[in-house]
Amino acid sequence: RRAVLAHVDGGSLDARAVFDLELVLEELMMNIVMHAWPDPAGRRIALAARRDGDAVELRLEDDGTPFDPVSAAERPRAATLDEARPGGLGLPLLRRRVRAMHYERRDGLNRLTLRVGGASAA
Repeated sequence: RRAVLAHVDGGSLDARAVFDLELVLEELMMNIVMHAWPDPAGRRIALAARRDGDAVELRLEDDGTPFDPVSAAERPRAATLDEARPGGLGLPLLRRRVRAMHYERRDGLNRLTLRVGGASAA
């Protein structure tokens, strides 16, 4: 997180963009590590970040199980507390915090490109 911010920020991103960037990055990395492989040891995750005006573009690649967060269905919301189960909030959170999101599976890798900050997300 600190390395990404140091690379793309320089103190000039607005507070909302920094918050969104940190939240999105944490959610994505956590979900890759928790869900992409039965055993993450020796697996590959690559992260690239670049500043584009008042926005940041992130690209994450992993060699885990194919998963397209762009077209994946969100879990229905529980109608009652008894029906509520942990998890299922990452996709809605991600979709609210990013301006643009593109997924492709290429050469055995999940490749997710996101734009955070800039003009407001949804």
